[in-house]
Amino acid sequence: MIWDTLILIRKTINSYRPMLKGEHSKRKNYQLLSNKYLWTLLFVLISFGLYQLTKNGKNEVVKTQLPKEKVSTKTTSLTKPKKENQFINSEETAQSNANSGTFTDNRDGQAYQWVRLKDSKKWMAQNVNYEMDGTWCYDEASTNCEKYGRLYTWQAANNACPKGWRLPSDEEWWSMASYYGKAYNSYAGQEKIEGKDDGEVAYKVLMEGGETGFSALLGGSHSSDEGFDYLGSLGCYWTSSEHNASNALGYYFYIHSRGLARDSYNKGLSYSCRCLQD
Repeated sequence: MIWDTLILIRKTINSYRPMLKGEHSKRKNYQLLSNKYLWTLLFVLISFGLYQLTKNGKNEVVKTQLPKEKVSTKTTSLTKPKKENQFINSEETAQSNANSGTFTDNRDGQAYQWVRLKDSKKWMAQNVNYEMDGTWCYDEASTNCEKYGRLYTWQAANNACPKGWRLPSDEEWWSMASYYGKAYNSYAGQEKIEGKDDGEVAYKVLMEGGETGFSALLGGSHSSDEGFDYLGSLGCYWTSSEHNASNALGYYFYIHSRGLARDSYNKGLSYSCRCLQD
């Protein structure tokens, strides 16, 4: 644009040059008038050229700004799904960290509560009440089964847990109790020492009404020789661990000592059981 304007100015000056030469030789006043006219014309042409240059410059700026608005719109739309995914992930994390809940045994439709204890495992917070061979309701009363669950021989207890759950081992019971003081090791002949914790703390927090929500119950026992006994005073729970061919290990809550203890029992006796899930 500037180059075209300069060419136009040059052509205009050349067109007036012959006329100005003739007039300048005759009249001095006319020479002054012609010079003023020429400079005025030159100023107008230069101003017009600058105006066109400025106008075109503005148009170029507008054109270069338009694509930026489109890019900005696309960037905003891409950020929305990321926020939704973050919300879904946080929701899933919260469910996996739950400390209590319920589940249903698909075999008979019974619902059970569970709690996550300090060992990070999920323990049933109710005694198993699944009817099968080798099980009894205390005193043959269904109301006792509803409250305390059924009493199982060791062999039956190993098959009593719902799918996805299992009977805890001796090591798992011992480890869980150690987070709440400890269990008294009656099986090893551990000597009781006055003033020492012999399972009292674990008894207090794991029993029904305790702060853990485990809610151990004193459901009694059954044997083929003596029948039913100890309801309301003893609650014994089988482990999956054998002691020998005749005996297996279990943990019992005893109201008179107000403690939790570990011992070995004949596999033919019937006790309560709880199930575990990792």
